[in-house]
Amino acid sequence: MKITREPLGENLERFEMTLERSDWYGEYDKQLRQARREMAVPGFRRGQAPLGLVARRLGGEEWMYQFVNQAQQRELNRYVDAEGISIARHFVFADKEISVDYNDDVTGTWQFDVIVAPKYVLPKKPLWVPVEVEASDSQWAACEAKILEANKSMQEVDEAGEGAYLYTEVRGALEGSAPEGKEAEEGNDLFFSYDAMSDEAKALFHGKKKGDAVELPADFRPYPEGSSKERADAFEAFVQRKGLQGVSLRVTLKELRREVPAQMTWDFYSRYFSIDVQADAKGEPREERTEDEKEIRVRFRRRYVDMVGENGRICNAIVTFETALEAWDWSVPESHLKKILEQERLGGAPTEYMFEQIKRDTLLHQLLRGVGEETLQDEVHRQMWERIYELQCMNALGKYGLMRAYGIYPGSLKAAEYLMHSMFPKLVEGDDFKDTLQTTFAQATAGQSLLDQMGVAPRKVGIDKLTVLGEVQEEVEARGRKEEEKYARRRATMEQSKAAQRSGEGEGEK
Repeated sequence: MKITREPLGENLERFEMTLERSDWYGEYDKQLRQARREMAVPGFRRGQAPLGLVARRLGGEEWMYQFVNQAQQRELNRYVDAEGISIARHFVFADKEISVDYNDDVTGTWQFDVIVAPKYVLPKKPLWVPVEVEASDSQWAACEAKILEANKSMQEVDEAGEGAYLYTEVRGALEGSAPEGKEAEEGNDLFFSYDAMSDEAKALFHGKKKGDAVELPADFRPYPEGSSKERADAFEAFVQRKGLQGVSLRVTLKELRREVPAQMTWDFYSRYFSIDVQADAKGEPREERTEDEKEIRVRFRRRYVDMVGENGRICNAIVTFETALEAWDWSVPESHLKKILEQERLGGAPTEYMFEQIKRDTLLHQLLRGVGEETLQDEVHRQMWERIYELQCMNALGKYGLMRAYGIYPGSLKAAEYLMHSMFPKLVEGDDFKDTLQTTFAQATAGQSLLDQMGVAPRKVGIDKLTVLGEVQEEVEARGRKEEEKYARRRATMEQSKAAQRSGEGEGEK
């Protein structure tokens, strides 16, 4: 095997690679003989068919080429690792045509155009600093109130009135009001928020109790014009789906409930922070239960600060990574990016977005190489891995609506992991899930490595500026606006690319 390099300019090089038969034939011959032992061919004893016949049955030169391709990738990867080169994206075949007779004992030469990224240099000043929480008793009380407000519980009430949520069941269309074949089936639920209803709708339900029937006129609209659009749309969708426009309906009040604030009790505290499971996952001793309100509040504050630190470390590390990515200034010829799109048959993707992904992958490669395996296995990063795995589980379980059904709360790593592996094994093992998990962990690890190497010191911030998830409100909003602007530019570029592609296709048809 021999590799030579030729610079093409703008972080692009041409690699010329020469493979000898010995670089790939050994593995090919081994697999071929293994296949012969297991293959039954008419006219031959098992395991005694000619190798040439076995090779043709396996796919001939197409099957043989797998081993050539594997050797190419293996030798290229070995070369760039030995040279300390950061390769961005794929090895793209150059325009030169290569024709090799693999059955002859000759060498094959290939040319690849390769993006060679410049070495990333750590900045001298901190890009981001961790957050340390400080708060007065009054600020803690406001924080508790905010979390309790966000975690209201439901309580049954006797009759429909202010603050009530009405869960109803459609019992059918009023006699003579429905078109033929359009009777409403029993068991279709409708949900109404009493406070959001129009005055006319409130009058129909006011004072009704569980089990009472209510007749809804054909022109019934539960919410006033211009308000509660989401709920109004849900009602309209139900009516249209059942073909009941202009039909009077009868509904029965199945349940009446009202939101009440959660209480600062051990039950709420334990569920919100999942103390027991979280303690087990990290190998810490379980905390003794208590009903003492003062002690509960002390533990609440300590756990909240822990959560701020844990989430803040990951979020800040990822932001550090993103900031480093933006500051790392280099480019690649657009013609090469288009060549990648052509070879991958990804016509229409914006080159701006594509190059951003290339830079991201390359920076990850450089930083993870610098972090090293020992660091990745230490306790801090192991806990970070657990936390990110948990977050990925929560996303998936939330998507399928199972978190609420199974009572899983943030911190329930073991419960989430068990549920994901038992109910969605294919999802957990799938490439998308693993790629997302690995990328997120790598970003956090790389960002944490930057934080460590820059020796950043925690900065104190008041609890009143923090969100429930432990990030600083103003910075979260600013980051959100920045991301929106970035994705808006990306969407615009994508639309322009698609429009140009459609225009080209239209001219081709003419």
